Amino acid sequence: HTPDLLRVAHTALRAAPARTEVFTFGTELTRITAALSHPHADQALRSVSELVTDADGGTAIGASLHRFLGEPRFAALARGALVIVLSDGLERGDPGPMVRATARLSRLGHRLVWWSPLACSPTYRPATRAMSAQLPSLDHLGGVRDLATALAEVRRLPAVLSGRRGTAARHWPATPPGASR
Repeated sequence: HTPDLLRVAHTALRAAPARTEVFTFGTELTRITAALSHPHADQALRSVSELVTDADGGTAIGASLHRFLGEPRFAALARGALVIVLSDGLERGDPGPMVRATARLSRLGHRLVWWSPLACSPTYRPATRAMSAQLPSLDHLGGVRDLATALAEVRRLPAVLSGRRGTAARHWPATPPGASR
């Protein structure tokens, strides 16, 4: 899903270049805004692939979000902003750092939206320890795997922005209906 998600980020950056910042995280946090700003998506993605060195190393979401929040100039970008995280949310190891960083990011931003390619499946439930624990911090959890699903989620943003905070947990039960909790 990575190339498709980067195309989504490229489109957002092209639409609002003065107000959009893009980072990737695997095992490291990498700011890719400049590399992704090339007008042609294919060239932008090539530039990003040259910059990102941890693409095949798995993810350390909690540690990456903690690094983002620990860098004052990056954390300032989130203050009062609509923050969108595009990630499957599959955290390795202890989910505590991810849950704490997500809660802090939620308090810092105006709204915190999490778009996961896994959530595109009608059978998806945020049932991992990390995703279920962070649901109360999310204002929206949606499914994005390509530009078409991103457009559908963008169309939902006005309702997210005008709605109540922390509503993802009400819309996404961690277990399917009828299953024991």
